[in-house]
Amino acid sequence: MNGERLMRFAPICGVALSLVLAGEQSMSQTQPATIPTVVAQAMSFEPEMFGKPQFFDGLTPTDWPGALVPPGVKVIGGGVVGDSAMFRIQTAVFAFSAQSNPTEVLRATLAQGGYTRHDLEPVHSGGGFVETEPSTFTAKYCKGSTLATFGAVDSAQAPLVIAVHLVDGEAGRQNCAPQRDRMTPGRFPVTVPRLSPPRGAMAFGGGSNWGGSGGNMESTLRTTMPADSILSNYAAQLVAGGWTSEGRSTIGDGVGVQRFSFREGQEAWAAALIIITVGDRREVLLHFTMAQ
Repeated sequence: MNGERLMRFAPICGVALSLVLAGEQSMSQTQPATIPTVVAQAMSFEPEMFGKPQFFDGLTPTDWPGALVPPGVKVIGGGVVGDSAMFRIQTAVFAFSAQSNPTEVLRATLAQGGYTRHDLEPVHSGGGFVETEPSTFTAKYCKGSTLATFGAVDSAQAPLVIAVHLVDGEAGRQNCAPQRDRMTPGRFPVTVPRLSPPRGAMAFGGGSNWGGSGGNMESTLRTTMPADSILSNYAAQLVAGGWTSEGRSTIGDGVGVQRFSFREGQEAWAAALIIITVGDRREVLLHFTMAQ
């Protein structure tokens, strides 16, 4: 069976594990006695996964490029977490004036600094599991192997306070690499409806594999939602996309299963949607096979 595994978040997870195993590294510079609250909020990437963060009060991180300080802003602070050889996030927090448009200013600043837009392409041209992009990563820019993103720290209370993140190391290289391994139209054997995650759940790690008579699609959700609710969410989208729900769903011990049938041209297909609970993760598998 040919396989294709599309794991955008895998490099981050792998590097995070390496950092955890390596343990905390001592910081060579003295930390500020206090830091602005918005700086701490901007660094809310579960930093214990990547090592001990270093904070800067009123300054950008030591290695921050001067070209990425927008004109006319106030530098509130910043932080660094991780290892530049493997996975490092540098963050700078800027306060913009009321007369400015932070998004347009930052787009121009990134362009002048040599960064180009690098949005992720859909995993499947026609549908399949949709991954969730964290709010500060709605637009991505790359310069070589360095990834840049930005977003408001608190869009409701402080929309003019913007955090800019630079990701380098292996994670930056993976995210900024050309998207060569996306599936091209017509290669997948069946048409799968677009499957969005339940509200409040983060979906990541989508993948697929297939053979001559069937295949699988999969995704991982970060949520505490019960398996039956997730099953209902995706089942409704499959039915809306023209698939037929067969019989009643089965729920038990954190596992949910629902059978489906559908047609691809003149061919009859059978499918099963499976949800597996693993701690605060929900593994979602869609298996389909040609009906004989």
